[in-house]
Amino acid sequence: MRAKRPASLNIGIDQDPEAVKAVARAAIAIHGEAGFRFETGDALGFLRWYPFAGDELVYCDPPYLFETRSSDRPRYAYELGDEHQHRALLDIITALPCMVMLSGYWSRLYADHLRNWHSIKFQAMTHGGPRTEWLWCNFPEPIALHDYRYLGVGFRERERIKRKKQRWTARLHGLPMLERQALLAAIDEAWRIHSPKTAMPPVTPSFSAMPGPASPEPARADPIAANDEGGRHRQL
Repeated sequence: MRAKRPASLNIGIDQDPEAVKAVARAAIAIHGEAGFRFETGDALGFLRWYPFAGDELVYCDPPYLFETRSSDRPRYAYELGDEHQHRALLDIITALPCMVMLSGYWSRLYADHLRNWHSIKFQAMTHGGPRTEWLWCNFPEPIALHDYRYLGVGFRERERIKRKKQRWTARLHGLPMLERQALLAAIDEAWRIHSPKTAMPPVTPSFSAMPGPASPEPARADPIAANDEGGRHRQL
């Protein structure tokens, strides 16, 4: 919520009041108070009773399963680590009528429950060293992003794309107005004619089974780039 471009409504919820305060202060300092709502409480209960309209994006980043962690020591003031708790979370989010994203480490429990979801994996540095993180979502990899600042695999590729955008934008600004408008109109027409349909797909698409953990692959893009497809969506 601090780094991504805000949606029209952004709701953050956690059981730890100190965590809620820290995230709220940071997000409001960057984006202002408008469109943000922070709650201290049980996220599972919230997800059960929230009146979803279908255009929301729910991103869950729970404490990871105990069995997948490199250390047995509790890391959070409010834990969610045993299989029973994670099974309850999975039952809830797989029944939601909207877009859902979930972060975690690979486990047989997640593999079984999310076998029809799209997934990517990527290397991340943790307190215990490098680990393979997984991101699951109940929608296909998008072709239109809510926020393009994080597009690219790693810092170097993001910087390359950033410089390319700056060069092309500068060239467009250097053209006479009508020539610039002609190019923009041609790009828009080519996009509408040749690009795949960008409308939001159903939230329960059919995907191939999720692979196991034996053959890690680098992600094609940072997972934060795969936020909702437009500012109309609400993030919970």
